[in-house]
Amino acid sequence: MKTAELFALSCDFGGYLCNAEAPQREALRQYGTALGIAYQLYDDCLDLLGTESVAGKTLGADLAEGKMTLPILIARDSATTPEREQLHHWFSHWTPSFLPDTMALLQKHNALTQSRQAIQTYLVAARKALSTLPDTDGRAALNGLTQFLAQQIEALGVI
Repeated sequence: MKTAELFALSCDFGGYLCNAEAPQREALRQYGTALGIAYQLYDDCLDLLGTESVAGKTLGADLAEGKMTLPILIARDSATTPEREQLHHWFSHWTPSFLPDTMALLQKHNALTQSRQAIQTYLVAARKALSTLPDTDGRAALNGLTQFLAQQIEALGVI
C-alpha cells in the first residue's frame, strides 16, 4: 500500500534525522506501516460512511473508480453467487443510486464491522511498535496519533 509505505518512510526518516539507532528506526518504520494501513482502511470506510464535507470527496468515489476496498472485498468474499454478480454489475456500471444497496450488502455481511476490527488491529500493532522506544514526548505524540485515528473511527458511527 502506498499510504503505508509513505507513513513508514516518513517515520524512518524522522528517526534518521534524530540519529536513532537501527532498532529504533525499525520500530518507527513498523509503527508507520501499521498506522498507514490503519489510516488507509479508515479512508476506505470514510468513503462509505462519512460526510462529503469530512471526507473531502463525493461519497462512493472509490466505488465509482472501481477500487476494491476492504469493506467491498469482505462483502464479496462472504456474498452468495447472485450477490457477487450484483456487486460486479454495480462496479461495472456504477452510479450513485447504487450506494444504498451497496451499503445494505455491506451491512448484511458485517463488512464494515470487520473493517473496523482490522483498523483496530493495525492500531494495536502501531502502539506495540512504539512500546519499544524510549518514553519521550515524541513517542507520546506518535501514540496520540493512534488515539486520534481510533476516535475518528468511532465518529463514523456503528460500522
